[in-house]
Amino acid sequence: MEYRIAKGWRIFVIIFCVVFLIVGIAFLVHSFTEPRAGSKILFVIFGLVFIPISILMYLDAVKTRLVIDEYSLTMVRAFTSRTLLLNDIAGYRKGDKNMLYLIPKSENGKRLLLSNYYYWGDKAAFMGWLTEKLPDVDVVQLEEETRNLLGNDQFGLTREDREDNLKKARQVAKGVNIAATGLALWSFAYPRPYQYVAILLLAAPWVGIALTWYFKGLMRFDTKKSSPYPSVTALIFVSAGCLLLRAMLDFDLYDHKMIWLPVISLAGILSFLCFMVCRKALTEGQNKMTAPVFMFIVSFIYTYGALVMTNCYHDRSVSQVFRVEIKDKSIHTGKTTTYYLRLAPWGRFPEEEDVSVPKRLYEATQTGDKVYVYLKKGTWNIPWYWVTN
Repeated sequence: MEYRIAKGWRIFVIIFCVVFLIVGIAFLVHSFTEPRAGSKILFVIFGLVFIPISILMYLDAVKTRLVIDEYSLTMVRAFTSRTLLLNDIAGYRKGDKNMLYLIPKSENGKRLLLSNYYYWGDKAAFMGWLTEKLPDVDVVQLEEETRNLLGNDQFGLTREDREDNLKKARQVAKGVNIAATGLALWSFAYPRPYQYVAILLLAAPWVGIALTWYFKGLMRFDTKKSSPYPSVTALIFVSAGCLLLRAMLDFDLYDHKMIWLPVISLAGILSFLCFMVCRKALTEGQNKMTAPVFMFIVSFIYTYGALVMTNCYHDRSVSQVFRVEIKDKSIHTGKTTTYYLRLAPWGRFPEEEDVSVPKRLYEATQTGDKVYVYLKKGTWNIPWYWVTN
Protein backbone atom coordinates (compact mmCIF):
# COMPACT_ATOMS: atom_id res chain seq x y z
CA MET A 1 0.00 0.00 0.00
CA GLU A 2 1.11 3.51 -0.70
CA TYR A 3 -0.40 6.75 0.55
CA ARG A 4 0.45 10.18 -0.84
CA ILE A 5 -0.46 13.59 0.49
CA ALA A 6 -4.12 14.32 -0.19
CA LYS A 7 -4.67 16.06 -3.53
CA GLY A 8 -6.25 19.13 -1.94
CA TRP A 9 -3.25 19.61 0.35
CA ARG A 10 -0.82 19.16 -2.56
CA ILE A 11 -2.61 21.82 -4.60
CA PHE A 12 -2.61 24.20 -1.63
CA VAL A 13 1.11 23.66 -0.99
CA ILE A 14 1.99 24.06 -4.68
CA ILE A 15 0.07 27.36 -4.89
CA PHE A 16 1.80 28.53 -1.72
CA CYS A 17 5.19 27.55 -3.21
CA VAL A 18 4.47 29.43 -6.44
CA VAL A 19 3.62 32.56 -4.45
CA PHE A 20 6.82 32.19 -2.40
CA LEU A 21 8.84 31.66 -5.58
CA ILE A 22 7.37 34.75 -7.25
CA VAL A 23 8.04 36.85 -4.16
CA GLY A 24 11.62 35.55 -3.98
CA ILE A 25 12.27 36.33 -7.67
CA ALA A 26 10.70 39.78 -7.19
CA PHE A 27 13.12 40.48 -4.33
CA LEU A 28 16.10 39.49 -6.48
CA VAL A 29 14.93 41.53 -9.47
CA HIS A 30 14.27 44.55 -7.27
CA SER A 31 17.77 44.29 -5.81
CA PHE A 32 19.24 45.24 -9.23
CA THR A 33 17.34 48.54 -9.28
CA GLU A 34 17.71 49.40 -5.59
CA PRO A 35 20.24 52.27 -5.25
CA ARG A 36 20.92 51.85 -1.53
CA ALA A 37 23.57 49.24 -0.75
CA GLY A 38 22.01 48.16 2.56
CA SER A 39 18.57 47.62 1.02
CA LYS A 40 20.10 45.84 -2.00
CA ILE A 41 21.78 43.28 0.28
CA LEU A 42 18.54 42.82 2.24
CA PHE A 43 16.53 42.15 -0.95
CA VAL A 44 19.13 39.63 -2.13
CA ILE A 45 18.99 37.82 1.22
CA PHE A 46 15.18 37.68 1.13
CA GLY A 47 15.26 36.36 -2.43
CA LEU A 48 17.84 33.70 -1.59
CA VAL A 49 15.68 32.60 1.36
CA PHE A 50 12.25 32.58 -0.31
CA ILE A 51 13.30 30.74 -3.51
CA PRO A 52 14.97 27.69 -1.84
CA ILE A 53 12.13 27.42 0.68
CA SER A 54 9.54 27.31 -2.11
CA ILE A 55 11.52 24.65 -3.99
CA LEU A 56 12.01 22.49 -0.88
CA MET A 57 8.31 22.73 0.05
CA TYR A 58 7.31 21.75 -3.51
CA LEU A 59 9.62 18.74 -3.58
CA ASP A 60 8.40 17.62 -0.16
CA ALA A 61 4.76 17.93 -1.24
CA VAL A 62 5.14 15.89 -4.44
CA LYS A 63 7.59 13.26 -3.15
CA THR A 64 6.30 12.55 0.37
CA ARG A 65 4.60 9.18 0.61
CA LEU A 66 3.91 6.44 3.13
CA VAL A 67 4.79 2.95 1.88
CA ILE A 68 3.37 0.01 3.83
CA ASP A 69 3.98 -3.68 3.23
CA GLU A 70 3.35 -6.81 5.26
CA TYR A 71 6.32 -6.28 7.55
CA SER A 72 7.28 -2.60 7.59
CA LEU A 73 6.25 1.01 7.18
CA THR A 74 8.43 3.55 5.37
CA MET A 75 8.07 7.32 5.41
CA VAL A 76 9.62 8.75 2.24
CA ARG A 77 10.38 12.47 2.14
CA ALA A 78 12.06 14.64 -0.48
CA PHE A 79 15.60 13.88 0.70
CA THR A 80 15.21 11.29 3.47
CA SER A 81 13.33 8.13 4.32
CA ARG A 82 12.79 6.13 7.50
CA THR A 83 11.60 2.56 7.90
CA LEU A 84 10.05 0.93 10.97
CA LEU A 85 9.31 -2.79 11.26
CA LEU A 86 5.69 -3.32 12.29
CA ASN A 87 6.83 -5.72 15.02
CA ASP A 88 8.93 -2.91 16.53
CA ILE A 89 5.99 -0.48 16.81
CA ALA A 90 4.13 -0.34 20.12
CA GLY A 91 1.23 1.62 18.64
CA TYR A 92 0.13 5.06 17.55
CA ARG A 93 -0.70 8.21 19.44
CA LYS A 94 -2.84 11.20 18.46
CA GLY A 95 -1.26 14.47 19.47
CA ASP A 96 -2.55 18.00 19.29
CA LYS A 97 -4.40 19.01 16.12
CA ASN A 98 -4.83 15.34 15.16
CA MET A 99 -1.10 14.83 14.65
CA LEU A 100 -0.24 11.15 14.44
CA TYR A 101 2.87 9.51 15.87
CA LEU A 102 4.13 5.95 15.72
CA ILE A 103 5.59 4.93 19.08
CA PRO A 104 8.43 2.36 19.06
CA LYS A 105 8.56 -0.45 21.60
CA SER A 106 12.13 0.43 22.52
CA GLU A 107 12.42 3.15 25.17
CA ASN A 108 15.39 4.58 23.28
CA GLY A 109 13.59 4.56 19.95
CA LYS A 110 12.50 7.78 18.26
CA ARG A 111 8.83 8.19 17.48
CA LEU A 112 7.86 8.74 13.84
CA LEU A 113 5.65 11.68 12.94
CA LEU A 114 3.02 10.78 10.35
CA SER A 115 1.67 14.36 10.27
CA ASN A 116 -2.04 15.18 10.51
CA TYR A 117 -4.06 12.17 9.38
CA TYR A 118 -6.24 14.47 7.29
CA TYR A 119 -3.03 15.12 5.36
CA TRP A 120 -3.12 11.72 3.65
CA GLY A 121 -5.16 10.71 0.64
CA ASP A 122 -7.85 8.04 1.16
CA LYS A 123 -8.07 8.91 4.86
CA ALA A 124 -10.65 6.23 5.62
CA ALA A 125 -8.48 3.41 4.25
CA PHE A 126 -5.37 4.74 5.98
CA MET A 127 -7.05 5.08 9.38
CA GLY A 128 -8.73 1.70 8.91
CA TRP A 129 -5.34 0.03 8.38
CA LEU A 130 -3.78 1.95 11.30
CA THR A 131 -6.49 1.06 13.84
CA GLU A 132 -6.61 -2.57 12.67
CA LYS A 133 -2.86 -3.20 12.84
CA LEU A 134 -1.76 -0.98 15.72
CA PRO A 135 -3.25 -0.08 19.12
CA ASP A 136 -3.78 3.42 20.45
CA VAL A 137 -1.07 3.56 23.14
CA ASP A 138 -3.02 6.13 25.16
CA VAL A 139 -6.03 3.79 25.34
CA VAL A 140 -3.78 0.86 26.32
CA GLN A 141 -2.06 2.88 29.05
CA LEU A 142 -5.40 4.20 30.29
CA GLU A 143 -6.82 0.70 30.61
CA GLU A 144 -3.69 -0.56 32.36
CA GLU A 145 -3.58 2.35 34.83
CA THR A 146 -7.29 2.02 35.49
CA ARG A 147 -6.82 -1.65 36.41
CA ASN A 148 -3.96 -0.72 38.73
CA LEU A 149 -6.03 2.05 40.30
CA LEU A 150 -9.05 -0.17 40.93
CA GLY A 151 -6.77 -2.83 42.38
CA ASN A 152 -5.15 -0.43 44.87
CA ASP A 153 -6.78 -0.78 48.30
CA GLN A 154 -5.60 2.69 49.40
CA PHE A 155 -8.57 4.06 47.42
CA GLY A 156 -11.17 1.80 49.06
CA LEU A 157 -11.61 -1.54 50.83
CA THR A 158 -13.43 -3.22 47.95
CA ARG A 159 -13.42 -2.78 44.18
CA GLU A 160 -16.93 -1.34 44.38
CA ASP A 161 -15.74 1.25 46.90
CA ARG A 162 -12.85 2.18 44.64
CA GLU A 163 -15.12 2.49 41.62
CA ASP A 164 -17.52 4.71 43.59
CA ASN A 165 -14.69 6.90 44.89
CA LEU A 166 -13.23 7.27 41.40
CA LYS A 167 -16.62 8.17 39.97
CA LYS A 168 -17.17 10.75 42.72
CA ALA A 169 -13.71 12.27 42.17
CA ARG A 170 -14.32 12.53 38.41
CA GLN A 171 -17.70 14.20 38.92
CA VAL A 172 -16.21 16.70 41.37
CA ALA A 173 -13.24 17.43 39.09
CA LYS A 174 -15.51 17.91 36.08
CA GLY A 175 -17.78 20.25 38.02
CA VAL A 176 -15.07 22.49 39.45
CA ASN A 177 -13.19 22.66 36.14
CA ILE A 178 -16.38 23.76 34.39
CA ALA A 179 -16.84 26.31 37.17
CA ALA A 180 -13.26 27.52 36.54
CA THR A 181 -14.15 28.18 32.90
CA GLY A 182 -17.23 30.12 33.97
CA LEU A 183 -15.19 32.11 36.50
CA ALA A 184 -12.62 32.96 33.82
CA LEU A 185 -15.33 34.22 31.46
CA TRP A 186 -16.97 36.21 34.25
CA SER A 187 -13.69 37.79 35.34
CA PHE A 188 -13.01 39.18 31.85
CA ALA A 189 -16.39 39.60 30.17
CA TYR A 190 -18.10 41.48 33.01
CA PRO A 191 -16.21 41.51 36.35
CA ARG A 192 -19.09 42.87 38.41
CA PRO A 193 -19.59 42.91 41.38
CA TYR A 194 -15.81 43.25 41.42
CA GLN A 195 -15.35 42.24 45.05
CA TYR A 196 -17.07 38.89 44.46
CA VAL A 197 -14.93 38.18 41.40
CA ALA A 198 -11.80 39.01 43.42
CA ILE A 199 -12.84 36.79 46.34
CA LEU A 200 -13.59 33.82 44.06
CA LEU A 201 -10.31 34.20 42.16
CA LEU A 202 -8.42 34.33 45.45
CA ALA A 203 -10.24 31.30 46.87
CA ALA A 204 -10.47 29.01 43.81
CA PRO A 205 -6.88 27.67 43.81
CA TRP A 206 -7.23 26.77 47.48
CA VAL A 207 -10.40 24.85 46.67
CA GLY A 208 -8.39 22.83 44.15
CA ILE A 209 -5.62 22.17 46.69
CA ALA A 210 -8.19 21.15 49.32
CA LEU A 211 -9.91 18.73 46.93
CA THR A 212 -6.58 17.17 45.96
CA TRP A 213 -5.77 16.65 49.62
CA TYR A 214 -9.27 15.35 50.44
CA PHE A 215 -9.15 12.58 47.83
CA LYS A 216 -5.71 11.46 49.14
CA GLY A 217 -3.97 10.69 45.87
CA LEU A 218 -7.04 9.74 43.83
CA MET A 219 -7.19 13.25 42.36
CA ARG A 220 -3.91 14.31 40.78
CA PHE A 221 -2.24 17.03 38.77
CA ASP A 222 -1.74 14.82 35.70
CA THR A 223 -3.56 15.97 32.59
CA LYS A 224 -2.40 13.25 30.16
CA LYS A 225 -4.97 11.37 28.14
CA SER A 226 -3.51 8.09 29.38
CA SER A 227 -4.15 8.95 33.05
CA PRO A 228 -7.36 7.64 34.64
CA TYR A 229 -6.95 9.98 37.60
CA PRO A 230 -9.19 13.05 37.60
CA SER A 231 -7.48 16.43 37.92
CA VAL A 232 -8.36 19.92 39.10
CA THR A 233 -5.34 21.48 37.42
CA ALA A 234 -7.64 23.66 35.30
CA LEU A 235 -9.29 25.11 38.41
CA ILE A 236 -5.96 25.90 40.05
CA PHE A 237 -4.05 27.18 37.02
CA VAL A 238 -6.90 29.03 35.27
CA SER A 239 -8.06 30.86 38.41
CA ALA A 240 -4.48 31.79 39.38
CA GLY A 241 -3.81 33.01 35.84
CA CYS A 242 -7.04 35.04 35.77
CA LEU A 243 -6.15 36.59 39.13
CA LEU A 244 -2.76 37.64 37.76
CA LEU A 245 -4.20 39.10 34.54
CA ARG A 246 -7.00 40.87 36.39
CA ALA A 247 -4.48 42.45 38.78
CA MET A 248 -2.21 43.52 35.92
CA LEU A 249 -5.09 45.03 33.94
CA ASP A 250 -6.71 46.86 36.85
CA PHE A 251 -3.81 48.25 38.87
CA ASP A 252 -0.54 50.05 38.07
CA LEU A 253 2.33 49.74 40.52
CA TYR A 254 4.44 52.82 41.16
CA ASP A 255 7.66 50.82 41.57
CA HIS A 256 7.67 47.16 40.49
CA LYS A 257 10.97 46.49 42.27
CA MET A 258 9.18 46.59 45.61
CA ILE A 259 7.00 43.56 44.87
CA TRP A 260 9.53 40.98 43.65
CA LEU A 261 11.07 40.04 47.01
CA PRO A 262 7.74 39.42 48.80
CA VAL A 263 6.34 37.57 45.77
CA ILE A 264 9.33 35.22 45.46
CA SER A 265 9.47 34.63 49.22
CA LEU A 266 5.75 33.93 49.60
CA ALA A 267 5.66 31.81 46.44
CA GLY A 268 8.45 29.63 47.86
CA ILE A 269 6.60 29.19 51.15
CA LEU A 270 3.24 28.51 49.46
CA SER A 271 4.68 26.02 46.99
CA PHE A 272 6.38 24.11 49.83
CA LEU A 273 3.18 24.03 51.91
CA CYS A 274 1.08 22.94 48.91
CA PHE A 275 3.62 20.27 48.03
CA MET A 276 3.47 18.89 51.57
CA VAL A 277 -0.34 18.95 51.62
CA CYS A 278 -0.66 17.29 48.20
CA ARG A 279 2.53 15.21 48.27
CA LYS A 280 0.67 11.94 47.70
CA ALA A 281 -0.96 13.25 44.52
CA LEU A 282 2.31 14.84 43.36
CA THR A 283 4.80 12.09 44.17
CA GLU A 284 2.62 9.28 42.79
CA GLY A 285 1.71 11.10 39.59
CA GLN A 286 3.36 10.74 36.20
CA ASN A 287 5.15 14.09 36.42
CA LYS A 288 7.17 13.48 39.60
CA MET A 289 10.16 15.56 38.49
CA THR A 290 8.24 18.53 37.13
CA ALA A 291 5.59 18.67 39.88
CA PRO A 292 7.63 20.90 42.27
CA VAL A 293 8.47 23.27 39.41
CA PHE A 294 4.81 23.39 38.36
CA MET A 295 3.78 24.07 41.95
CA PHE A 296 6.26 26.96 42.29
CA ILE A 297 5.19 28.52 38.98
CA VAL A 298 1.51 28.40 39.96
CA SER A 299 2.36 29.75 43.43
CA PHE A 300 4.36 32.59 41.87
CA ILE A 301 1.50 33.52 39.52
CA TYR A 302 -1.05 33.33 42.32
CA THR A 303 1.09 35.25 44.83
CA TYR A 304 1.77 38.11 42.42
CA GLY A 305 -1.90 38.47 41.54
CA ALA A 306 -3.05 38.13 45.16
CA LEU A 307 -0.52 40.66 46.48
CA VAL A 308 -1.37 43.26 43.85
CA MET A 309 -5.11 42.72 44.21
CA THR A 310 -5.18 42.95 48.02
CA ASN A 311 -2.59 45.73 48.11
CA CYS A 312 -4.57 47.99 45.78
CA TYR A 313 -8.26 47.10 46.01
CA HIS A 314 -8.41 47.28 49.82
CA ASP A 315 -6.11 50.30 50.15
CA ARG A 316 -7.63 53.01 52.37
CA SER A 317 -4.61 55.34 52.50
CA VAL A 318 -4.76 59.05 51.59
CA SER A 319 -3.96 59.77 47.94
CA GLN A 320 -1.23 62.06 46.69
CA VAL A 321 -2.56 63.90 43.61
CA PHE A 322 -0.61 64.93 40.49
CA ARG A 323 -1.87 66.97 37.55
CA VAL A 324 -0.15 65.52 34.45
CA GLU A 325 -0.30 66.41 30.76
CA ILE A 326 -1.13 63.84 28.06
CA LYS A 327 1.68 63.77 25.49
CA ASP A 328 0.31 61.12 23.15
CA LYS A 329 -2.32 58.39 22.76
CA SER A 330 -2.15 54.90 21.27
CA ILE A 331 -4.17 51.72 20.91
CA HIS A 332 -2.60 48.25 20.95
CA THR A 333 -4.69 45.51 19.37
CA GLY A 334 -4.30 41.75 19.56
CA LYS A 335 -6.41 39.20 21.39
CA THR A 336 -7.55 42.17 23.44
CA THR A 337 -7.54 45.92 22.79
CA THR A 338 -5.54 48.07 25.20
CA TYR A 339 -5.72 51.86 25.38
CA TYR A 340 -2.67 53.90 26.39
CA LEU A 341 -2.04 57.49 27.36
CA ARG A 342 1.52 58.75 27.26
CA LEU A 343 1.96 60.99 30.28
CA ALA A 344 4.50 63.74 30.87
CA PRO A 345 7.15 63.13 33.57
CA TRP A 346 5.70 63.02 37.07
CA GLY A 347 6.72 61.66 40.48
CA ARG A 348 9.50 59.10 40.15
CA PHE A 349 9.12 58.93 36.36
CA PRO A 350 11.76 61.26 34.81
CA GLU A 351 10.59 60.48 31.28
CA GLU A 352 7.27 60.13 29.49
CA GLU A 353 5.49 56.88 30.33
CA ASP A 354 2.66 54.93 28.69
CA VAL A 355 -0.19 54.08 31.07
CA SER A 356 -3.07 51.75 30.21
CA VAL A 357 -6.47 53.32 30.82
CA PRO A 358 -10.13 52.34 30.32
CA LYS A 359 -11.65 52.96 26.91
CA ARG A 360 -13.97 55.57 28.43
CA LEU A 361 -11.07 57.68 29.68
CA TYR A 362 -9.15 57.24 26.42
CA GLU A 363 -12.07 58.54 24.36
CA ALA A 364 -12.80 61.42 26.77
CA THR A 365 -9.29 62.91 26.55
CA GLN A 366 -7.09 64.45 23.87
CA THR A 367 -3.37 65.02 23.48
CA GLY A 368 -2.50 68.14 25.44
CA ASP A 369 -5.23 67.63 28.04
CA LYS A 370 -4.32 67.15 31.68
CA VAL A 371 -5.42 64.24 33.83
CA TYR A 372 -5.27 63.53 37.55
CA VAL A 373 -2.90 60.85 38.78
CA TYR A 374 -3.72 59.50 42.25
CA LEU A 375 -0.79 57.89 44.06
CA LYS A 376 -1.55 55.71 47.08
CA LYS A 377 0.60 53.98 49.70
CA GLY A 378 -0.86 50.47 49.31
CA THR A 379 -2.14 48.04 51.93
CA TRP A 380 1.20 46.19 51.93
CA ASN A 381 3.26 49.38 51.49
CA ILE A 382 3.62 48.78 47.74
CA PRO A 383 2.71 52.17 46.17
CA TRP A 384 0.33 52.19 43.20
CA TYR A 385 -1.60 54.75 41.19
CA TRP A 386 -4.50 55.28 38.86
CA VAL A 387 -5.39 57.90 36.27
CA THR A 388 -8.68 59.77 35.83
CA ASN A 389 -9.91 62.97 34.21
